[in-house]
Formats: sequence, structure tokens, C-alpha cells
Amino acid sequence: MNPIPGEISSEKEQKLSMRLSDSAADVSNKSWTLDPDSLQVKDKQRFDFAMQTVFVECLETILDYSMLPEVMKISHLSRAFRKHVLDYLRQRIDGHLRTWFDDSARFRNTLRATSSIVSGSTVLSFALGVDWGVQDLDIYIGAGARGATNPIGGCADLLEYLVRVEGYQPEAAFGDASDVTFNGIVPTPAPIEFNKYGEAMVKSITAVYKLSKTRSVPGQKDPVTVHIDVIRGRLTNPAKLISEFHSTQVMNWMSADNVTIRYPVFTFAMRGVFNWERLSFGGPKDTLWKEKYAARGFKIFATHHLLDIPRGTSRTAVARSNLGLACMRIPYGQGSGVDQFNNMY
Repeated sequence: MNPIPGEISSEKEQKLSMRLSDSAADVSNKSWTLDPDSLQVKDKQRFDFAMQTVFVECLETILDYSMLPEVMKISHLSRAFRKHVLDYLRQRIDGHLRTWFDDSARFRNTLRATSSIVSGSTVLSFALGVDWGVQDLDIYIGAGARGATNPIGGCADLLEYLVRVEGYQPEAAFGDASDVTFNGIVPTPAPIEFNKYGEAMVKSITAVYKLSKTRSVPGQKDPVTVHIDVIRGRLTNPAKLISEFHSTQVMNWMSADNVTIRYPVFTFAMRGVFNWERLSFGGPKDTLWKEKYAARGFKIFATHHLLDIPRGTSRTAVARSNLGLACMRIPYGQGSGVDQFNNMY
């Protein structure tokens, strides 16, 4: 005869049920604060393994919503976490670049070959772990190290890659751009946009090339038109141009192998300071950027003396070297290893 569902069918099962009830009562009367130090060696190894396994499974989701300082703090928990964070940073950067490139690793190889860097809102949104939608990509390239006989060689290589390999179309060129061709097309040069770059920065720029392409973008239902600006500077090091940006929150760049945040304490506190070296010619006429970053949650100050954050090494004058002690540089690319995460700043 089949037992009725929910009814104990035998004396053995009744005894088992009683033991389980006693255990449950005993458990309910105990505090479940687990002290790893009280565990036996074998149990502690299992505990550590379980904690790390569970945490690693959740790690990517946690990192997706973290600013870079929090990402780096997690990397300090253990050598195993440093490896996971290093892998994650590469994935996060490649995912960030997929708005413009199908093969982001190949694009980073091109940055390395041409000594170019990416800067602007793209790097800032990456550092903050936020999504500001589809933006323009700004690539900065120096005069090159090929000598005065061919100062634009690296820029020509970069543009050739963007046009012939990635399929971008030229839109316009500004400044001294007539000596670089877009896949056989010679752009008509026009004066560099003073309203966008500012008079001080324009003096350091040789040419600006604008390209665009309609493509499928992750997270977008329909294809969208994405834009790339290639800015060629007069100096060999393109990072020198970053020091002439309008304010500190955008003084950041991404190379093929590193991310550099020049003012991490300001930036991750959602603060920015005017760069009067750039704005001193007639005052900040191009204040649309201020409204844009205010809408993104930044407080912009006319001088670092007015900042509402504690004083420290980062509350020095805006002028500083590109590799100052208070800068934040994170290696993630070629030759990077887990031991390079020992220092965050």
C-alpha cells in the first residue's frame, strides 16, 4: 500500500524525522558567527577556498560598478585577486573600445605602434565606471620620433589603419592637414576650432582629422554613427597636450598598456578645477563643457584653493609633471603582471 503524501510511512522514517527536528532546534539556538581562526587546518582551507570561489563569481559584477580606486583596492586582497582584476581591466577596456572597434586589441596594438593615446570623456567614463552613452573618441598623437624629415609618419599610419582596416570615412580636417591623405582622399584643411580646443591648446596642435562610421554598437538596438577625432600635436609626447585641457577632471589618458589619471583625488571625488593656463586668454568663453560636466555630477572650481575636500598632496597647483607622485597609473597591457598592482598611486 502506497503511503499518503506527507505522512510518515515507517518507524525508521519517524525516528529520522525526530533527529532532524532536534538538530534544527539546536541550530536555531546557536549563533552563526563563523570564526575562521577556530577552524581546523583542513576546514580553514575549505573555508578560504569557498570564500574566494564565491567572491570571484561575484567579482565582475562588483567591479563593473566600481571606480578605479575601488577596483585597485580589491586587487590588494590577495595575489589571486590581483590576477582576476588584471584580467578584468583588460576586458573592461576592450569592452569600452568596442563602441568604435570590433577588434579592440588590434586598435591598442596600433596605439602602441604609433605612440598614440586616447583621452577625453571616454577615459573619464571608464575610470568612473559609468555609461554616458555613445561619445566621440579622441586620439592624440605626437609629432613622432622619426625626425624632422617625416614628422607626420605615425599620424599617417594611424589614419591609414582607421580608414583602410576599420572602414572609417573622412569628414573634415583642420590645420596643417593637407599632407596626409585618407585612403587616397586629400582633405581640405580649415582653421582649427578655437572654440573647442581653446587658444592655448591650439598653439600646440598641428592638425585635427575627423572621421565617422555607422556601425552596430553594443547596447544599441539600431546602428549608430560614431565619430573619431585624431589630434596631432607639435611635440613628440602627446600626453603634453593633456596638460592644456580646460579642467582637471579630463586630464587623463589611456595608452596601449596603461591608464593614467593625473588628479585622482579630485576626479574620484567628482571635483574639477579650471586650468587657467588654457583659459586665461579672455577668460573661459567655452563654458559649455562646464555645463556638461556639471550635469554629470561634477563640481567645478575656479581654483584649487576653493576646493571643498581635505588638503593634501593633491591640493597643489594645477601645474605638475605627467608622472607626478599624486598621479594614478594602472598598467594593464603588454608586459603587465600581477605584482605591478602593489601601488595604486
